[in-house]
Amino acid sequence: MTDEETGFEEEPHAKAHQLYLDDRKDLVDAARGSARTFDKAVLTFGAAVLGFSIAFLKEVARPAN
Repeated sequence: MTDEETGFEEEPHAKAHQLYLDDRKDLVDAARGSARTFDKAVLTFGAAVLGFSIAFLKEVARPAN
């Protein structure tokens, strides 16, 4: 139903409130995406450090025979 059919006017701040909620949702989604990207970068860095550590122990720091 439209406002004309019901005879009621929309709350004066309802449209502004809906815009606020939509913008807030977009910002929360953007922050969540940034956190995912950061998590992936940290995980990749950690995996690389682990790989280099294993390679170092295997090739460079072998026990003397």
